[in-house]
Amino acid sequence: MLILAIGSLFLDFERRLWAELVKKNFNPKNSKSLLLRTHCQTSGYSLTEKQPMNNIVRTTIEALAAIQGGTQSLHTNSYDEAVGMYLPLFSSKKNRFIRYSLKQHPFMN
Repeated sequence: MLILAIGSLFLDFERRLWAELVKKNFNPKNSKSLLLRTHCQTSGYSLTEKQPMNNIVRTTIEALAAIQGGTQSLHTNSYDEAVGMYLPLFSSKKNRFIRYSLKQHPFMN
């Protein structure tokens, strides 16, 4: 679960750095200007062609790290993306399941 800690700490560090630099250089009147909006995508590099079912777990862990880090937008790769094939029915069901599972996580509430 090291990836969860690293993902969360990295995004937290980015947000703090952004807020500090914006405040120092621009001194905004609206405090919302200090918020860093992030978009994350799970890694296609970590996916494996020979064991595509393992990609579901990898994608879920990477997505959870992004959520713990406070991302506002998230794209998850399909389990068969390493092969370059897309099986619409299964991939879309898998992505819906991951999104549903992550919404149930305490960090999402």
